[in-house]
Formats: sequence, C-alpha cells, structure tokens
Amino acid sequence: MPFSKEDKILIKNFVECKGYNARQFITEFPDKGGMKNSINGEVKKVRNSRDVNKAELRVIFVNFGDAI
Repeated sequence: MPFSKEDKILIKNFVECKGYNARQFITEFPDKGGMKNSINGEVKKVRNSRDVNKAELRVIFVNFGDAI
C-alpha cells in the first residue's frame, strides 16, 4: 500500500512528537486501513533518519567547538 504525502507527514509527526508505533496508528486511524508491516516500515524510516540527524549534529557541534 503506497502512502500519500499527507500520510507520510502524519506518520512522521506522530512518531517524532508522540512516539507512536504501528499498532497505535492502526488503532488511532482504523479508516486508513493500513497494514501493520507497511506502517512499521515508515515508522522505522522516520526513526532511522532521526538517528542520522542526531549524529550529524554531534559532528557539527564537535567541529564547531574545536574552532573556538
């Protein structure tokens, strides 16, 4: 099931702000008809991208701290 842009934005916001997982999406939005595995894949993408962003920020901060 391909997700629309709106669905992806909704998933991203709920994962980042409220810490939702796939099961919580299915119970919160039963009319969307999402499969647990497909929603879980999107949740993993959001969480993995968040980890990469944190690592990049650490590197930038360390480099900036060395320059001072």
